[in-house]
Amino acid sequence: MINKVYIINNLYHYNILKVYFDTNNYNSNSLVFYDSEITINDLNGFVQIPKSFRANYADSLFDKYLNIKSIIKNIENLNLKFSDNVNLYLCTDKEIFNQLFISIIKPKSVHLFDEGIGMYRKRFLKSYFKNLFYIFFSKIIFNYKIFFVQPLGSNPYTTDLYIRRKDLLAYKRKSLKYHNLDLNSKNYDFNNQILIILPYDERSFSKNIDFLKHLNSIISELSKFNKLINLKPHPRDQTDYKNLFSHKNIFVFSHLNLAEDLCLPAYSLIINYRSSSILNLVFNGHDLNNILTLSLDESHIEDDIYPNMFYFNDLKKIFSFINNLILDVKYFND
Repeated sequence: MINKVYIINNLYHYNILKVYFDTNNYNSNSLVFYDSEITINDLNGFVQIPKSFRANYADSLFDKYLNIKSIIKNIENLNLKFSDNVNLYLCTDKEIFNQLFISIIKPKSVHLFDEGIGMYRKRFLKSYFKNLFYIFFSKIIFNYKIFFVQPLGSNPYTTDLYIRRKDLLAYKRKSLKYHNLDLNSKNYDFNNQILIILPYDERSFSKNIDFLKHLNSIISELSKFNKLINLKPHPRDQTDYKNLFSHKNIFVFSHLNLAEDLCLPAYSLIINYRSSSILNLVFNGHDLNNILTLSLDESHIEDDIYPNMFYFNDLKKIFSFINNLILDVKYFND
């Protein structure tokens, strides 16, 4: 009888599971679903979520209808026996597959792990009514409820939320149990090295010519100082940065690496684009003077959570900050 289920929709989810669970020790009582786009060698024996099950915003309404019907049929026809006390672990309760799995299997508990601060928003009236619309029509058409999940923690089926900082949540639900998301890493020494934590969203900044031009300018400026530059791509970003930037002093981390797992305090300079991983440093009393935050949206410049924030196209101020910091022997001493 299966009593534990894990759903991995992207590489970030996989890394979260590796932090909290022994991915090499799943047994007959465990079931792991993973997205078909994920290519990881140690996923043998896991159940793949078909590519066709992912939401495609270009699909017609009829295609979406067929897609949801196929997901329901697939889950209902799983030749597996689930216990009455199934515990589900996942990093998003927005995906249609995840929602339908919850509705059909009815797990005893749903444990949701924080993906990032993008969902820390408050619940707007528009979102509230949009959710009512989703629930009403999905129940009539499919006989299962599908929710418009916004913000984080608003899905009523979620029982436990693992989060970086509960006090930053604009929306809280009384029936939801909150837990601290602890992603502390080992201690390493990356003295005199630079880390750039790259952004990503549905618009895919990595494929945006203006952003790549900006990034090339930043790397060109940093290269003048002959320091090792480490690029950390977003887990969803499939851009081949090794081919884009062939400078001898550039190292590109694998998509499998969590930014939180890179021992951020050990780097002499960190450049980020409002990365959630930086919040771990902000809230744990680390020195923030060597962290440069770049915003892709001018409206976020006044954000007082992130340290040393500039608009990403304000290269004059950015270069000035970089030059002053690299010349500071407190952070760069070679």
